[in-house]
Amino acid sequence: AHAAAIEYYDPDPELYRKYCESYCDLVPTDYICTDIYPLNWRNGLRYTYSEYIESINVIASVARERNKEFWCCIQTFGWIPSKRTPNAAEFRWQCYSLLSFGARGILCWTYARPNPERTSLLDYQGNRMPAWFDARTVFQEIRNISDVFCRYRNLGAFTHNASEKVPYLRMTNEYRDFETIREISCPDPLLIGCFARDDDEKDLHGTAFTLVNMTELEAAQSTLVKLRLNAKKVTSWRKGIPEVQEPDKDGFYVFPLETGEGVFVTCE
Repeated sequence: AHAAAIEYYDPDPELYRKYCESYCDLVPTDYICTDIYPLNWRNGLRYTYSEYIESINVIASVARERNKEFWCCIQTFGWIPSKRTPNAAEFRWQCYSLLSFGARGILCWTYARPNPERTSLLDYQGNRMPAWFDARTVFQEIRNISDVFCRYRNLGAFTHNASEKVPYLRMTNEYRDFETIREISCPDPLLIGCFARDDDEKDLHGTAFTLVNMTELEAAQSTLVKLRLNAKKVTSWRKGIPEVQEPDKDGFYVFPLETGEGVFVTCE
């Protein structure tokens, strides 16, 4: 994401942040919204937009600093040959990446295209395409956690095992003061969103976090995350279904994540 066309006149690397700040300061809305489309094809292989997480991070941090909601439109179809229509795992991955930064609105375009090779969630006759059913599955999962999710405010996010192999995971100003997570054991890249109970809640000590499998989607690789936590009660919301977690014999809470999967976890 960037301030389109403006960069040709102002090469300032902070231009996108400044644009978001100016918008929030000048436009009297309760939210700021953008669209980021990270899912690409290159030489027949899936690859991810290299600035994806930082693009989310910039606009979400500006919204957080100015007490506005952050919304985002996700990629729902491949409108040109270099873009692809997401499957369920890729819809889920986009949503949990956004939730990690506290997104309160996740939107999608449903444009019907006259070209049958470039359908969206619907075709030109209004028929539901496979992507419609994949999106519905994921959005129903998100709806199941939304009431609990909205009790928390986002503090920021941080990464685990970010490297040149996953350039899209690079981000600035990572939030590193999240004391709920004492230790992470996982060989693969992760995105972790950090949350605290809203100020108007009675229990100000409750926290929550997201875990997102950030392995390149082309690899179709699952992972296993083990965490030591400062918490007495841990509830995971995997695919929208709550489950109280218990630590293993070594004191780790274990979270399996499929390719593109994310999970929301509350701690008391």
